[in-house]
Amino acid sequence: METSNNTIINTVVVIVTAIIIVLCWKLLLPNYYVSKNKLETVKNVLSQDKAKLTSIQQAKADLESISDVKDKIFVAISKDDPTPDTISELEAIAIKNNIVLPTIDISQSGDASGGAFSQIKIATSVTGDFQQLSSFITSLEKSIKFMDINNINFGSSEGGKFSLSLQITAYTQSLTVVASAEGE
Repeated sequence: METSNNTIINTVVVIVTAIIIVLCWKLLLPNYYVSKNKLETVKNVLSQDKAKLTSIQQAKADLESISDVKDKIFVAISKDDPTPDTISELEAIAIKNNIVLPTIDISQSGDASGGAFSQIKIATSVTGDFQQLSSFITSLEKSIKFMDINNINFGSSEGGKFSLSLQITAYTQSLTVVASAEGE
């Protein structure tokens, strides 16, 4: 009888084990494949995000490498009232070239490019020898402040001196450009 009981117990154990295996096969295996697919999707998304991060880091490095250019542009095109800086710049250029600026007429103009910059119109006259005037114009062209020389009238004066009348346009940043640049 004991062998009969052992056979029944062994049969029950085999049947229960088979039921557990079938249940695991039907319940757990589909969840395993769903989880495996989700893991693959997450790995793909992670790989794409790493590529995007690398691209962003490269762009950031590129922007940092040209930050000195950006700083020079913001010095060249001031964001504040440009009148004191413009007068100082013109006087410094004149002094460097041994020229006196008797008058500087500055007037604010409208937007230059759809609201990004405002124009400042400058009118001045100087007197000096040809070399001084030539050096003065060259210094204006090389100035850190961004300026366009719109009109030059050249004439002779007494005593071998020449006169030069200039109309210059300088630029200043509008508030929207300044706000977006400061937000970086």
